[in-house]
Amino acid sequence: MPAASSADEDLTALLTLLQIENNSNQNSNWVSYPLIIGAVTASPSKATTPDVDSAFWRRSGDSMEITYTYIHTNNAGAAAGTGIYLFSLPSGYTIDSSKVVVSADTQTGIVGSMAVETVAEGKAGGALATYTNTALASRAANSSLDGDVGSALFDLADTTVKYSFSARVPILGWSN
Repeated sequence: MPAASSADEDLTALLTLLQIENNSNQNSNWVSYPLIIGAVTASPSKATTPDVDSAFWRRSGDSMEITYTYIHTNNAGAAAGTGIYLFSLPSGYTIDSSKVVVSADTQTGIVGSMAVETVAEGKAGGALATYTNTALASRAANSSLDGDVGSALFDLADTTVKYSFSARVPILGWSN
């Protein structure tokens, strides 16, 4: 086998650098963002001074990973709104509906999990689904309740509210 020339070595080094750059461009650090909780009919209001209201996202290949925690133990300023709650993606990003079902059915297009707790309904676990091209919704259940998180169940106006979720959502225009 002939010895590699310096041109071959240079080409190999360049291809390696391009591969490293390509891989590094597909993952990012965690970035905080102001997660908006909307609703299908009328948006709720978060408490004026929540104990925790923390949303982060990062890119991972063709998807966005999102984590969110919201807690209030004083509901001053909070309002339930009307309808199923919608948890927003960061502004400017759209869910890739060619990779996951986007539907008003909270039992399809599952992209994550959620834990919820209120004084009225207690603790529950649930799934996050792609409800619109820019927002997620959750369905939660415990031993006595099963329904969509919103004004009818686990609403923001309750005295104490805890929401925590993680999701992985394919984003339009992103590839591996």
